[in-house]
Amino acid sequence: MASSRGEGSHPVLSAQVRLEAGRHDVTFEATNEYGSATRRLRLHATAMTTQRLAGRDRVATAAAISQDLYGHGEASAALLARADDFPDSLAGAPAAREVNGPLLLTRGDGLSDTARQELSRVLADGATVYLLGGQGALGDRVATDVEALGFAAKRLAGSGRYETAVRIAETIPETRTAFVASGEGFADALAAAAVAGDRGWPILLTAQDRLPEEVGAYMDRAGFDTVHVVGGAGVIDDSVVAELNRRAGSVSRVAGGTRFETARALSLRFMPETATVGVASGEEFADALAGGVHAAADGAPLALVAGNRLFQPQRRQLRRLQPETAVVYGGRAAVSPGVVEGLRAASVESGELRVERASLRDGQTVQALEGVEFTLNRPINLAESHVAVTIGGNEVGGAIQHVSGADTMRFRVDNLPEGVAYGETHRVVVRLLATSGADVALDRVEADFRRAAPDLSRGAAGPAVTDLQRTLRQRGFWLPSVDGQFGMPTLHAVRAFQKAHGLERDGVVADATRAALAQQRGAPEPRSDSSRAYEVDLERGIVLFVEGGQTRWVFDASAGHGEYYTFEGSTYRANTTTGFDQAMVRQIDGVREAARGDLYRPKYFDGSRGIALHGYTSVPPSHASSGCVRIPIGAMDKVWRIDPGLGTPVHVYPVDYYG
Repeated sequence: MASSRGEGSHPVLSAQVRLEAGRHDVTFEATNEYGSATRRLRLHATAMTTQRLAGRDRVATAAAISQDLYGHGEASAALLARADDFPDSLAGAPAAREVNGPLLLTRGDGLSDTARQELSRVLADGATVYLLGGQGALGDRVATDVEALGFAAKRLAGSGRYETAVRIAETIPETRTAFVASGEGFADALAAAAVAGDRGWPILLTAQDRLPEEVGAYMDRAGFDTVHVVGGAGVIDDSVVAELNRRAGSVSRVAGGTRFETARALSLRFMPETATVGVASGEEFADALAGGVHAAADGAPLALVAGNRLFQPQRRQLRRLQPETAVVYGGRAAVSPGVVEGLRAASVESGELRVERASLRDGQTVQALEGVEFTLNRPINLAESHVAVTIGGNEVGGAIQHVSGADTMRFRVDNLPEGVAYGETHRVVVRLLATSGADVALDRVEADFRRAAPDLSRGAAGPAVTDLQRTLRQRGFWLPSVDGQFGMPTLHAVRAFQKAHGLERDGVVADATRAALAQQRGAPEPRSDSSRAYEVDLERGIVLFVEGGQTRWVFDASAGHGEYYTFEGSTYRANTTTGFDQAMVRQIDGVREAARGDLYRPKYFDGSRGIALHGYTSVPPSHASSGCVRIPIGAMDKVWRIDPGLGTPVHVYPVDYYG
């Protein structure tokens, strides 16, 4: 049965064909207003069955996995992990395989009823139950409950997640190979669990930018010949890999661009041929934790999916493996029925033509979309191939072209659909139909597009500038008005924001400043508790006007540069008077003409030296005055409006700024 529907501006034709196992030729014919076109697809279908192991919750799912692995009293031991927190349990799968037992889950303050029942079923009297983690993970009540069932409770724990992983690794007999994965996230360690359990390799954990001392000490004792680092440089820094190289004979990295691609890379590296594949959510840890033990028992890789999306790496993995069975760990909320159907569909090969690499990955978030590239395993016929791209369901205009040879095609984005606003996230769907003549490759990528705002600098104008000005004013960085024009007042407000938050003082809203604005950073807290005061922060180069104990306005400023200078035969130091005991003592509502520059509406807080807060035509990013505090002309007008009198305290800090 065939059907037609619209998706954005693209008509989509679909047909359901039930295929028995084996190779098939399928002819698809469509006729449009210009004529007709015929496509012949060579398909290879596998009679793949799916099995779901699930319970009403994660604790029950772990029990269901145990029940599929072991009959009554068949397990030699069991591992217990906390159901709602992952750090102490990530290394558990190979230990579970070693002790010949399941990995069950429980709450932290006592043994869950479901875990209690499964322990009683699967273990013989007197068996050992290993508790993963210290009392902060599994309290003493859990151990007491285990012992009340007639089992021995043995805790595998260290001072933290890294040492706990070492204690777990010590249960595995001498081995010359180990995995090292991030202890700050769960996905990569869980993806490695099936391989680790199958091979009997321990999983050690590391911080992103350092190898924990306890892990390094264990590696020195163990003397590993080979270490496989799981995950890219974004989760385990190259400096950690260098440290591992000093402690092991051979170190290699197994990684992909996302957690899903890393799981596929592990499968390609260590389990390239298998009749079974395990499938679990990569968004939560619990089902994959227990499922990794089950997959290891089957000698199967563990594919990670999003709850309702089967990503491109897993589709390619299934097409390559052509497995007979897919075992799904977790309920419908964890791995949706749509994903299960996708597992079956993904195991159908469309001839010998296939996608080897794509520039856009499933689940990726991109800020620019100039084009999408696909590289196939053989040359393609560009005239008969097609790429359709939608953003938020709306068609993206563009064209396809060859790049870097006849096996690579690129969809060039000519224009984005209307309504794709800066800073908003939109779903991008890319559909590929590539043909080499007889064979056809089909692919689909789903990613997120968050359109990056343009850099804003002096001379810019428009809604993005209006939004910027409104944000700065709302957070207390002085601007005279919101007019959508990026002039000098806006530059000074941006620079004041940058100074307040330790950013480059260039007055340009680029990545770092935009990120700080997105983090809702506001005006600095005042150091004084005065009901009304000026604070001159010399280190940052800003002036705070404080009212009611809160920073009301922040002004860009430039104070004394601190160097010595000679004027009319005398030598002076260009330092601003510091301290917390000053106040406005004199003011001029006009221009004070001076030999070293005119002072606009100055307010003096050190009358003996003539040091004032005043407006000036030039307020550079760094300190440049002879001792006075400069702020923009318009900012000084604002000061007179909000504080027309004298006597307001002035605090200039740090006191030792000039040494």
